[in-house]
Amino acid sequence: MPELLILGPYNPEERTGPAIWLRCALAGTITSVQIPTSTTPILYLPDVKRQDLRAIDQCDESLKAIAELQFRGRFWCQENSKDWTLLAFFQSDQGGLGLDVARDDETFQASCSESQWKAFVALCKSNHQFHPEKDGIIAGLEKLANHEDSWNSVWNRYCDAPRKYPHIPERLKNLTAPDFEWFHTVESSNGAGSPNMTI
Repeated sequence: MPELLILGPYNPEERTGPAIWLRCALAGTITSVQIPTSTTPILYLPDVKRQDLRAIDQCDESLKAIAELQFRGRFWCQENSKDWTLLAFFQSDQGGLGLDVARDDETFQASCSESQWKAFVALCKSNHQFHPEKDGIIAGLEKLANHEDSWNSVWNRYCDAPRKYPHIPERLKNLTAPDFEWFHTVESSNGAGSPNMTI
């Protein structure tokens, strides 16, 4: 793709370079970089979020040379204007591949931006006294299975739409059975005071 330029370390052979190099390449002032006039130039900006460029006067110095291009170009983003994640691109049928992707334990975190994940962790801590990273999946499953206090609402949400969470039943089967208070020895006197039944 001769129209593709990548933000990164200076390496003209790989068509990568810092923002000022990209700006010069787009302007046609770098003779070693030729962009066919019949194509639309594409800038790939790894690890740069759309909001990183939004306020030009506040964006990082290393990006200022290309920040203005957002007004003359177009971002390729999701329909909801969020940046693409790999998972979103695979799953979305609106601009993505529309694939049915099996999810694993870390997939949800991978689909969040850093700020979204931090907000999710803060919500878990404040509402459910649970830290997804520090407490781990087993602790979360145990709290869900016991569905006490604030976890009762989480359990109810699961019960309302179990098909949205297809892996939970199998995970719950792997837990050690809780020691319920009602699971105890029931004693019945036979007149001598000795128990004759255990449940």
